Amino acid sequence: MKLTLNIKSKKNILIVSTIILILIIVKTWPRLIFCPITDDNSESVIKINEDLFKLSTKGSSRGTAYANMSKVIFIDSICVISWLGIDEGKFKPVVAVYNLKAKKVINRYIFDESFDNHGVPSLAVDNKKIIHLFYYPHSAHKIKYKTGKLTANNEIIWECQENIGDPNLTYPNPIFHKDKGLFLFARKTPNIPGPNPLASYGFFKPVKDKNVFNDLLISSTSGYAAFSSRVLISNEKIQLLTRYHENSSKNFSGQTQTISYIESQDNGVNWQIDNKNKINYQDKGVWNWENLKLNNLITSNKGSIIDKGGLEKGNVLSVIGLYNDNLKNVNAFYLKEDISDSKIVEAIRNNKNGYWEKSYINNLIYPQLKGQRFVAPTGNLIVQDSIILFSGVLQDDTIKRDIKSISQWGHKSNSVVILTKEKNKYKILIEFTSSSNCVWFPYIKLKGNNLVLIFTKKSEDINLSNGDTTNETEVFLFHTKLDELLNKKHEKLILL
Repeated sequence: MKLTLNIKSKKNILIVSTIILILIIVKTWPRLIFCPITDDNSESVIKINEDLFKLSTKGSSRGTAYANMSKVIFIDSICVISWLGIDEGKFKPVVAVYNLKAKKVINRYIFDESFDNHGVPSLAVDNKKIIHLFYYPHSAHKIKYKTGKLTANNEIIWECQENIGDPNLTYPNPIFHKDKGLFLFARKTPNIPGPNPLASYGFFKPVKDKNVFNDLLISSTSGYAAFSSRVLISNEKIQLLTRYHENSSKNFSGQTQTISYIESQDNGVNWQIDNKNKINYQDKGVWNWENLKLNNLITSNKGSIIDKGGLEKGNVLSVIGLYNDNLKNVNAFYLKEDISDSKIVEAIRNNKNGYWEKSYINNLIYPQLKGQRFVAPTGNLIVQDSIILFSGVLQDDTIKRDIKSISQWGHKSNSVVILTKEKNKYKILIEFTSSSNCVWFPYIKLKGNNLVLIFTKKSEDINLSNGDTTNETEVFLFHTKLDELLNKKHEKLILL
């Protein structure tokens, strides 16, 4: 049977086709115009040795900074790495695709721009192997959000999503739960009428609820405040180990600091110190001074306080990480520094009485530190099976210090180390140092027997400060087999 179409049918088909085409253009046009991504492999990766690579000589002043933010993910035999670069004076998020088997960087992508050097990118991957990338903000912006899919050729096809979250966020840290999806934690510094605003820390679901931010923690005093949190999510439980940094003045930032722990058994609806002690918490959802006065959010003294410090006590505190041991006790690691000394603290919570038993592990470290001390900014901690690893920064201990510069930010003597815990002993496995420049901002990730470390090295001709800068640094990748590293004695690699 021969099928024929009359003019009216052809006209209807043309109209329908045109409408479909218009809908496709409307849906994709904004992403084509406003999603500038450069597939850039022009900068050569420099191989230092079998395990060490210089990824870039165009890193920003905080290229791999903020160890509380996820920067490395694994998809099968591929490792995806992120850092903040510099290009013609602009802060550019960079993502690299690295083949674990071939030990080679395959592709590199450069994104439009972050607001300043606080806009370090972060990464997550979900059950469908979709890559989630977050970057850009510093206190007065929403978060830029992109998703990507890895192809058979190990290229990433990126798709731009709309900017997400409250328009006052900083430090987006994505945590993926296999059943509950993606949680995105961030700091919020709202500009609301009234005296100097307080700062909060919370989370939202970027896929499901793009702009519904759940305020959780809040500073106790007005003015500048920050939260450095390490987050664990398993089953229905969320655990937060946080350093509150608050009570700042014009001359002293963070006069009061508190290391505090809280947990939720129902995915962040209710919060508690432990199974017996619940916290008075209610997210009002709308920021105004009336809600803030109700004290519904969680101040530092509402959680399970592990330690107190800050410049008013003559020291500074920094969070490293947490994990749950075989007895389901919470183990927290943090750094405590003063002018004369610095100590890594291991605090273990007794589930029966809630008491935190603290021990200083410096004397348990092999080899013993001679003329060096641990300093902030610290690295992160990871646990796989019974293996505990964490990264840190060592510094010359003979430097003259004062109350305003206990950590000596970006000092040329800084070196990066990886440590492991074996029974009750700690061992420095490897150290990366330079004969003339600062090495810092370590971040480690482990999958199976593959250990990945990224860090930043200061360039020779720049003087880093804690403020914004467009100076270039070098970004390094160290990839090795974990079993080989664990069998090594303290190895020191000197970078030129």
